[in-house]
Amino acid sequence: MFTVQPQYQVQSTWNNNSIFIAGNSQTNLFGGNQLIAGCEVISYYDLDLTGNVIKELDGVYTRILNKLNLTINELATNEQKACVNSDAEDAILYIVDSGFVSSTGNGRLVRKTIAGLAYIYPLGQQDLQTTHYRPLLIATDNNNTIEGRQLNRRTDFWAYPIR
Repeated sequence: MFTVQPQYQVQSTWNNNSIFIAGNSQTNLFGGNQLIAGCEVISYYDLDLTGNVIKELDGVYTRILNKLNLTINELATNEQKACVNSDAEDAILYIVDSGFVSSTGNGRLVRKTIAGLAYIYPLGQQDLQTTHYRPLLIATDNNNTIEGRQLNRRTDFWAYPIR
């Protein structure tokens, strides 16, 4: 016996007002620039971002229960948090120098971790001319939930030396 994984293909804004139940589904946001909006916390089992554009959280905390596949897209959390609840090292899939999570203010990429494993946080920021990709590799000595965000500042802003 096998179980079929339900799939949702979304081309425009995803607006969840507490109706969607993730189960073990796969959700693919494949349109142009898209908003993830709603009045409730949104949970996805597997979330795939495709289309080489920006997928943006619009005032809603988002939880990914299993896998986040950024491919070559930017997930802009803005002031919100995107939490990957799986503690698997490969729970976030991305293409190096392309797929990343950006945040402003209190926005963050949040990951659950297990002691002794190394976790990648593919962080970045864009301005009009340049994409700044700065992945973090974090290993802990205990089980944690760790938040990360890239500040789009030069290191000498805080008087750190530039090398």
